[in-house]
Amino acid sequence: MAAATALLTILPTPARWQAAAAWPRALRALPVIGLGIGLASGAAAWLAAAAGIPAPAAALLGLLAGVILTGGLHEDGLADVADALGGRNREQRLEILRDVHAGAFAILALLFAVGLQASALTALLERGAPAAGAALLGAHVLSRGSMVALAHRLPPAREDGMGHGVARPGIGIVGQAGMVMLIASLAALAPAFGFACAFATVFITIAMALGGMEWLARKYFGGQTGDVLGATEVIARTITLLTLASVDSI
Repeated sequence: MAAATALLTILPTPARWQAAAAWPRALRALPVIGLGIGLASGAAAWLAAAAGIPAPAAALLGLLAGVILTGGLHEDGLADVADALGGRNREQRLEILRDVHAGAFAILALLFAVGLQASALTALLERGAPAAGAALLGAHVLSRGSMVALAHRLPPAREDGMGHGVARPGIGIVGQAGMVMLIASLAALAPAFGFACAFATVFITIAMALGGMEWLARKYFGGQTGDVLGATEVIARTITLLTLASVDSI
């Protein structure tokens, strides 16, 4: 838990709790950390809405809380991947992933990701704070579970970096993370959206996020990196919010 917290958030964690020996076992805790981030994000959106702030602004404040808590880690990955797709070959794309500068593709990817999430969350807030809060909880849990699944499906694209450092999780670790993800996401979503909708959302999120990102990562990078995993998180979170915004709450 401590190692996963140190990886995914800006919360201070003692160095002795961040031992490299914790990986890849610590990947089991990623959905749990996602649950905590979702709680913070949902609370921020709910407080903003309760204070009379218009739904679009409340939605952005809820998303901002999550970005602050993670230090924009996943959004940075999405931006880097978007820029790297413009590279001419695998080697150049991997080099672009290391570039700290943001190009046009990076900016556009972030604009669309934040815009789609904010639009979906606005629609959910207009139904009421419980629906929006449940959606954020489920989205953050499912998106972190998607990262674990992709880390298992793909080898590291290079011999250094975060994608290599956390090591490739075995099927046992993925299964444990998957059970945590499934139970937590259904518990968060089912009361507000119904069990059938919650289960369908889980299936849609995992299938679309993993299918698309696995194909892209194999074709353009030859495997996964920390940036690819971060981009997967943002994409899975966006898909979850859009899916839930498109159905009627119960």
